[in-house]
Amino acid sequence: MSYELTDAEVLSQLRKRKIKLTLELERVEIAIKAFEDVDVSGLSKFDLLAYDTDLDTTVDADLKSEARERYNPEMTNEQKIIWALRLMKEATATEIADYLIHQDEGLKNRQRVVQAITFSASRMFKMGKIDADKRGTKNFYKLKM
Repeated sequence: MSYELTDAEVLSQLRKRKIKLTLELERVEIAIKAFEDVDVSGLSKFDLLAYDTDLDTTVDADLKSEARERYNPEMTNEQKIIWALRLMKEATATEIADYLIHQDEGLKNRQRVVQAITFSASRMFKMGKIDADKRGTKNFYKLKM
C-alpha cells in the first residue's frame, strides 16, 4: 500500500490549509482591533468578533465600503470577491470560490460556484475594478493598489 501524494493532492491540501490559516488570521486581527480601539468593558466575545479590521488605505472608496461589510450570502458575486480578496490578498478564482464555500454553507455546488466566480472576477478585471497577474494559465486576482 502506497501513501504517496500526487502534486494535485498536495496542492489541494495546501489550499485548504491556507483558507484555514487566513480565517484564523482574520479572527486574531479582529480581536487585536477590538482590544486596541474599543472599550471592551460590557461587551461579550461575540460583540468583539463583530468588529472588522481596517482596510488597506490604497483601496478606492467604493471597494472599501463593500469590503468593510461582514460576509453576507446576499452579497453580489463582485462584493463576495472583494470581501475574499481583502482577506486573502491574492488568489485564483478557484481559491476565492473555495474560500466562499467554506464561509457559506448554502453554497453546495462547487463547480457552479467556481464558474460564477471565474466569470465575475474576469469581468471585474476587464472593467478595472481589480488587478490580476497571469502565471502560467492562471490569473491571480488582487485588489487594486
